[in-house]
Amino acid sequence: MLLSNEPENLKPNLEKHSSRDILKEVKELYMNHFLVEDYYLRVDLPDEDIFVLTDSSIMIRILSNMISNGLEASQPGDELKLWCQKDSKGVTFSVWNSQFIPEDISRRIFQRNFSTKSGPGRGLGTYSMKLLSEKFLNAKVYFTTDIKNGTTFNVFLPESIELTNYYKNQAVSSTAVSSSACL
Repeated sequence: MLLSNEPENLKPNLEKHSSRDILKEVKELYMNHFLVEDYYLRVDLPDEDIFVLTDSSIMIRILSNMISNGLEASQPGDELKLWCQKDSKGVTFSVWNSQFIPEDISRRIFQRNFSTKSGPGRGLGTYSMKLLSEKFLNAKVYFTTDIKNGTTFNVFLPESIELTNYYKNQAVSSTAVSSSACL
């Protein structure tokens, strides 16, 4: 799809999804994955479930790319974190690792076919995260990086009218127990 000249053929299935379910599904994908054998992947579930209007398959692909890139940039034994949070403007899913991205690389991070690694099939991960989120989910992918705090990749989904009405009209039942699921 991303290699074709017509990515607009993708038809996202935008539906209301539980942020906890999305995070749990990503956790399950990586639970026994060979990529995380030498790393610690921590998935923090929100205290209260957050509902988002998204295509869960596309969102999981974006988060998986963020995790894979974070793992490739990290050292064995390093920790990666995945979480989401809501503010007045929308919901942000984030993946953090302790590594810093130098400016000469960060300027090109979303450029198609740009990679710091050699080999075939490289340079599409961050490009596809941005393409999928912005073109098909009405979302925004961005990152922050500094030597002291490492790197956090984020995908921001703006609050939708449908979900705003959902929050106003529905009683959302969830337990207020803090959960942290670790791999």
